[in-house]
Amino acid sequence: MARVIMGVAAALVCGLALGQAAPAQAAASETLRGYSIKTPERYRVPPDSLPAGSGSSKRLCVDPSKPANPKAGRYATIAEAVAKASRDDIITIEIGAVAENLVLNKPLTLRGGSCEDGGLVNWPTEDKAPSQYSFTSDLVRPAILSRVDAPCLTIDTDGIVFLHGLRFSTEGAGGAAQSCIVQRRGWMRITDSIISAGRAPAAIEATGGNTRIEGNMILGGRAGITLGHAASMVTEPVLIENSTITRGGVGIQAGTSTDVSVTRNVITGMLRGGVEQTSGTMTLFGNYLSDNRGFGLSVAGGTATAIYNTISGNRVGVEGSGGAFKNNLIACNREGAGVPADASNQVLYNPIPQTGWFSKKPDPEATAFCRDLQREYRGSLGALAAGG
Repeated sequence: MARVIMGVAAALVCGLALGQAAPAQAAASETLRGYSIKTPERYRVPPDSLPAGSGSSKRLCVDPSKPANPKAGRYATIAEAVAKASRDDIITIEIGAVAENLVLNKPLTLRGGSCEDGGLVNWPTEDKAPSQYSFTSDLVRPAILSRVDAPCLTIDTDGIVFLHGLRFSTEGAGGAAQSCIVQRRGWMRITDSIISAGRAPAAIEATGGNTRIEGNMILGGRAGITLGHAASMVTEPVLIENSTITRGGVGIQAGTSTDVSVTRNVITGMLRGGVEQTSGTMTLFGNYLSDNRGFGLSVAGGTATAIYNTISGNRVGVEGSGGAFKNNLIACNREGAGVPADASNQVLYNPIPQTGWFSKKPDPEATAFCRDLQREYRGSLGALAAGG
């Protein structure tokens, strides 16, 4: 009898900040050795979903290749533009501009793009997997760096900060005692950016107001994203969507007392595990938690609802319990699935079974399935990074 893993039945529609909405994208449906699986799709934030500013907003430009002209709103550095900007102004930043240890204490939009035609920085079209990119050449964009033990960017405002098409990095920060992006107060929405945290505590540390993290590449850090919101500081669920998180300790570490929505992300190659929840309420929908050295998902506290996720190739699929697990694919985890029993989940080859009377060998059918699943998943990452 054919065994079928249910794909995403409908697109998930998520509201954007300030009440805006963008069309959702369902994962692509594929067939693998008789199973229906879903592969990740690249998410691109629609330009019309980015803020246009209020009627009083000014549009400033940062272009280090041209002479500064403050009267015309043109500056040579990001720091100068931020210092001169008023609340809710929009700063477009040309490639080549660099800032260090930036602090935003007023609501602003910072976006990478062209000052001349208003075009935005977007991902390149080369068909490479994330692990194949050189983040100093292939994904060039305006940079906000940390060269001392201080955050690349600190957000401490009473309004909304939008960040789009930027690169954040702790390069040159030694042990990087502080996280790369720190949201202490105010709302933050970050889209289509690269955050490279090295050995820092986290790439993004969010403890302030509403937080939306969409369509980013997050590299390194002892945690990719650390959440510690108090319920009194937010008015909507924290949203982490359509991002790739890799090369760090744990992908998402949630110790918040509010709701968190984790939707259509790829979390892979982490040393400790994919998603770790210690408190609060979390919904995971359509994520790939695969090829992590530890757990795919750990629920040590709070309540988790996991639907239509692929949890594969980890040491263990799920650690702990406390919630509902429906229609997930939990496969090829080396030390077991660990998922609470539910007939809707497809739980396969955890671990790969051994065959033979005398000389035990991995079951060839299971081995082939797990190999092809990993190949399908990694192949999809190339399209994911390339915008396909």
